[in-house]
Amino acid sequence: MYADCDDLNSAQLLIHKMSQPNVFALTAFLGFYSRHRLTEECIRTYGQLRLMGILPDGYVFPKVLRACAQSSCLDMGTLVHKDIIVFGSKLNQQVCNSIIDMYSKCGDIRSARQVFDEMSERDILSWNSIISGYVGNWLFEQAVELSCHMKLEGCEPDIVTWNTIMDAYCVG
Repeated sequence: MYADCDDLNSAQLLIHKMSQPNVFALTAFLGFYSRHRLTEECIRTYGQLRLMGILPDGYVFPKVLRACAQSSCLDMGTLVHKDIIVFGSKLNQQVCNSIIDMYSKCGDIRSARQVFDEMSERDILSWNSIISGYVGNWLFEQAVELSCHMKLEGCEPDIVTWNTIMDAYCVG
């Protein structure tokens, strides 16, 4: 609760009093670090979580993947992706969207597209993540093409989609 309210000092005092920190407590720290762009701390805390034998869940992964994306840490992001597969969160839509975002921001649009293609269900965030990934990696034609395909699959573009496509036309 303290970390969620941005009171890191109180949160740290409390967690040090815990004999066995759990995934919920550490997820709050990961969220704090991720929100405040403290990427190294976020990634280090994830490593500590794993060393303590705490099993990460669908709430942990997006926070760590965001830190990997913010710091362009593709190697760590790839390791987290492997953990996602091992711990059975690869079907979680929010986790998949975070993987797409991480790979795209780290410049590995091919892996981002593979994750997108393997998703059994996609929401507007899934589409916007991959389209934005193409634009961010200077692949404007693919972004526009995918936005057309999006409509064919029954997902209506939103203001984020249109703004991203506009970026493709303005820059490209």
